[in-house]
This record gives sequence, C-alpha cells and structure tokens, in this order.
Amino acid sequence: MNEFDTSYRDQLYSQKQLLPLDDLVKQYAPNYTKMLEKYPILRKIGTKPDGKMYEIGRVIPSTMQVAVFIRTDWLKKLSLPIPQTPEDLLKVAKAFTEQDPDGNGKKDTYGYSLAYLGDEAIDAMHGNTMFIKMTS
Repeated sequence: MNEFDTSYRDQLYSQKQLLPLDDLVKQYAPNYTKMLEKYPILRKIGTKPDGKMYEIGRVIPSTMQVAVFIRTDWLKKLSLPIPQTPEDLLKVAKAFTEQDPDGNGKKDTYGYSLAYLGDEAIDAMHGNTMFIKMTS
C-alpha cells in the first residue's frame, strides 16, 4: 500500500489492520535493512507506539526548488554589484525601489517580489526551511 495520508495510516494502525514489518524486512529486504542502518531515522519514523515498524520510507536527496532572479540591467544602471549576502540583497531591493531603475520618473518599482515562492527564497537565505533535523 502506498499512502501519504498520515491520519489514514494511523487509523489503519489503531484498527490493527497493519502487519509489523520488522521480521519481514530483516528476512526479505537486505537492501532496506542496510538503509535502516545507514539512515536510522527511517526506522524511527516507521515505528508506531508499540515499538514495531509498520511503515517503510525512502531517502530523497534535496534539490534546489527556488531561484532568485535579478535585473542585471538595473544593477548596471544604478552601479550596484551583484548581491552576495542577504544584506546586499536588501540594499539592492531598496535601491530598486527608491532610485527609479526603470527610468520612468516614478517611484513605482518593486525592489523584490515575494510572489509565488519568493518568500521561501528569503527564508532559505536565512536558514529557515521546512525541514527539521531529527536525532535518533
């Protein structure tokens, strides 16, 4: 069974509709047994309150999902370097907002867009992610 809904899996466990996997994994899944040794968190998250493992997991490498794009033509116009730090990015965003990089004579330029995943890029720059480090 492949199910991502934790509440449904917990319901099946509480109704005693799941079979403990500890012995089956040990006997028939040598590759997964090696993964459990290498990534003990898999056993921890697959184990229910009775101390038995009912779920298996997989390790997926993290990948970049958010990119920040910047108007280099505006950087050149305002004689600004490419930002290297979050503080640099803030300075550039302020300059883009206050110094009319589009040249229309109005202070109507957004220095940074938080549309779609822009807020996640800012969070990642400051070390805030959706991942929690767990110790076993």
